Amino acid sequence: WVSKEFVISTSLDSSIRLWDVRYGKQTSIIVMDGIPILNAEISPDKKHIVVGTTEGIVSIFNIDLLLDDQLKVVAEYQPEVPDADLENNYITSLKWNSDSQSIVVTYSHSESVVVAWD
Repeated sequence: WVSKEFVISTSLDSSIRLWDVRYGKQTSIIVMDGIPILNAEISPDKKHIVVGTTEGIVSIFNIDLLLDDQLKVVAEYQPEVPDADLENNYITSLKWNSDSQSIVVTYSHSESVVVAWD
């Protein structure tokens, strides 16, 4: 939930959608480069959304820009793993810390990491 009125959803179709729950209508959609999204988490301060893809990429977006249909990546991370482990190294979970400055990322074929950003 972004607010009492809005919720964000993500999908294997590579989309990030904003919904107005009062009317049950989609108000905005952004489609990422055709890479399926497996996980998403809104920051505790409700300013950012982090998404995790089937390619193991973590992308952080500004939620305010989603409200204007202009979603922009503000940070991105991909783990350094051997090429043999890169295929199917998808993200299994994402979790923000309480001050919205770090994210714990768990991968299917590599160790979990903490991504810190400003």
